[in-house]
Amino acid sequence: MNKAQKTRLIMMGVGLVVAVVALYWASTGLREQASLFQSPSDIQKLSPETKQEKTIRLGGLVLENSLKTLTQGEYEFQITDYQNDVTVRYKGLLPDLFREGQGVYVDGAFDEAGKIFIATTVLAKHDEKYTPPMPGEGE
Repeated sequence: MNKAQKTRLIMMGVGLVVAVVALYWASTGLREQASLFQSPSDIQKLSPETKQEKTIRLGGLVLENSLKTLTQGEYEFQITDYQNDVTVRYKGLLPDLFREGQGVYVDGAFDEAGKIFIATTVLAKHDEKYTPPMPGEGE
């Protein structure tokens, strides 16, 4: 093996190591940024300390007859997976698709007591049959 072949082999080895390290970093970074939600049953399994330590994305259905208007622009409702419920408090405008019985995702964290989920973002989910209203149709 001459010097040029040896140099080329070393450069290919270094390039392979760099590519593997870059793929590892990319996969761990994407895994941490994934927007997976936790259900109310998943939340029930968390310890009180864990509930308060991090921001959580909670997902489920808005429980029927649970939506209450506390003050102007402040709402309280429950998210359920029909096994467990979580009380959510949100201050802001609710999305147009937000309805009781519909799917919803909320980002936020639990209060200091670990009882009420304080949402910073509410995302309403529609079913696969959703069609927007036709122009000229009333609301």
